[in-house]
Amino acid sequence: MDFGSPIDEISGRSHPDYYAPDTQESHPTYHRHRLLLKAVMEQAGFQRHPGEWWHCCYGDQMWAWIAEATLAIYGRVEE
Repeated sequence: MDFGSPIDEISGRSHPDYYAPDTQESHPTYHRHRLLLKAVMEQAGFQRHPGEWWHCCYGDQMWAWIAEATLAIYGRVEE
């Protein structure tokens, strides 16, 4: 699936809703693909980073913050 930008690109195109208001022919398709990825990942319990369409997490501190969980499931590993 084409999401309109590569994973780990650092630009405005990385924002999840970058293509939402755009009317160019392929851009609504990119937005639909991003929404589908978000829905599938959330159904599996993941949360998406608010600024990166590809960045999903589960159980860490960012996940807890986005999910409004009291605690992260896991944290730092001590060596």
